[in-house]
Formats: sequence, structure tokens, C-alpha cells
Amino acid sequence: MKNVLWITILFLFVLGCSKDDNSSPRLLGTWERSYEPVAAEIEGLNEGDYLIVSQINFSSNNTYTSLLFIIDKNNQEKLGYFSKEIGTYNVDNNMIKLKYNSWASNEENYFESVPLENLILIKSDIEHSRSFYFENNELLLGCGELQNCALIPYKRVILK
Repeated sequence: MKNVLWITILFLFVLGCSKDDNSSPRLLGTWERSYEPVAAEIEGLNEGDYLIVSQINFSSNNTYTSLLFIIDKNNQEKLGYFSKEIGTYNVDNNMIKLKYNSWASNEENYFESVPLENLILIKSDIEHSRSFYFENNELLLGCGELQNCALIPYKRVILK
């Protein structure tokens, strides 16, 4: 009888300590998308020489970081940052619920690149949801509750 009592107590202890998993294992890691800016987006840049990169990292502790930066297409050197988000996320079916702080290069010109440490905190405690799907080894991110928006494809990357 004592053994049954101890096994029951141990079972309840393990059950009570189990971790709530509000993440999706496939979502974990770093995802990127890049595109060539058009001359009108960034003053003073030659078209074709640069890439704008959107990078999102989802961690197993339900935190995430999102960065938007520009690189030299020829040598992959980061030239500056436009924005960053740091916050937490939870997954509910095919929705990612985000709560984050947002930094930008400045409040007027979104596409002015600056060193990462010079980004300015613009807003705090933003809450936003985005739909997500996986297709052909890509993460497809939607724009939230909107039904008719384009899904944005991100590819998984391994950071050096």
C-alpha cells in the first residue's frame, strides 16, 4: 500500500511539473528572407549591389528576435540595421501570438540604416498575431487576422 501511495505521489509530481509547450518544434530556429531594394527605397544605393534581409529567430523558451538589415550582396557584410523586435511568442494552432518591443532607425525614415546599438525604442508591449504554415521546407508567415494577405516565405538558415 505504501508503494502505491509513493508511486501516485511521484506521478502527480511529474505531471504537475511538466512544461507547457506553447511552441512548435518545426518553428524553432532562425528564418530569413531577402530581396533587392529598389532605388526609391534607400537613397544613395546602387540597385543590384545590396540585399535587405528580414531574419527571425524563434527560441525554445518562447522568446523571439526579429531583425531587418541591409547587406552588401558581394561580400555578405552587414551594412546597417533598419529595425528589430524582441519579445515572446506562443503558438495556437496555426497562429503565432507575439508580444514585443519594437526598435527602428528613426521615427520618420524607416529605411535609414544605422548600427544595431543605435536603433531607437519606438513602441513597447505590442501584441500581434500572425498566421503561419510550412510548405516545401519554408515557413510561410501571414499578416495576422487578415484573410486575404500574401504569405511571406522564409527559409531556415544556420547562423555562423
